[in-house]
Amino acid sequence: MKIVTLLILSFFFLTARAEQTVKESMQETKEEFQAKMEANLHQVKKNIASLREKASQSAGEAQMKMSKQADELDKQRKVLETKLSKLKGSSQRAWTKFKDGVQKAWNEVSTASSSAASEFNEKTQ
Repeated sequence: MKIVTLLILSFFFLTARAEQTVKESMQETKEEFQAKMEANLHQVKKNIASLREKASQSAGEAQMKMSKQADELDKQRKVLETKLSKLKGSSQRAWTKFKDGVQKAWNEVSTASSSAASEFNEKTQ
C-alpha cells in the first residue's frame, strides 16, 4: 500500500512540476517583453522621423496630412513610452498587470504606423 501511495504522490508531484515548467517556458519574462517593446518603440521613432521627413518633402494637402499623422503617431508613442516606463519600474511580481496596457498601446501604435505607411505608399506610387 505504501508503494502505491508513493507512486501516486510521485505521479502528482511530477505532473504538477511538468505543468509548471511548461507554463514557465511559455511565459515571456519581464526582461524579454521589455526588450521587445523597447525595440518596437525604437522602430516607431524611426517611422515617425521618416514620415516627418517625407512630409517635409511634400507640399499642400499631402504635407498637412502626413504631418498630422506623424503628430498622432507621436502622441501614441508617448503613451507607449509612459506605460513602458511604468512596466520598467514594476516589481517582478506586479509587471504582468502592466503588460496588457503596454501591449494594447503597442497594438495601437503599430496599427497607426502601418496605416500611415500604407497610405503614404499609395500616394507615392
